[in-house]
Amino acid sequence: GGPAPMEAPPLGIRSRSSTDPTAAEVSLSDMGGGEVDIGEALARLSEEATGALIDREQFPMLVVPWAAWLAIGRMPLADDHVVRRVNRNKDVVVMVAHRWWQADRQLPDNQHASKYQTITEGVRRIAARHGFNLEDAVLWVDAACLDQASVGALDKGLASV
Repeated sequence: GGPAPMEAPPLGIRSRSSTDPTAAEVSLSDMGGGEVDIGEALARLSEEATGALIDREQFPMLVVPWAAWLAIGRMPLADDHVVRRVNRNKDVVVMVAHRWWQADRQLPDNQHASKYQTITEGVRRIAARHGFNLEDAVLWVDAACLDQASVGALDKGLASV
């Protein structure tokens, strides 16, 4: 009884170049001629992309849990040891891009923690807008998540992000 279930549209991540394995293209096609559920297709694509990125990971992605972010009360540094490995099944990762206050002196923020306060408020607004629980939030911030003193670790960490 009834029509046969339609096979899910094939999704693929393929390298565009044999010399540049990071160059990828994505294809979404419906071989059965039916409509594509974009939400479902994006979820599948996300799973495939995550797998492809993990395969290329050179260094574990480290993140600052929201509770640790709040507890430290300023922009954390690698020496503060407030990071842990990302939990890809639970964590909501907020990538923080910023310009260091005084990079030559290893100061990512000013003495009043203005940037820290701005980021904290921004993450709260993002959570409210997108409906995720702040306890699930983790932040990727270069100052804390990449060992600035080790060029090798810094390069591998950046390549993995």
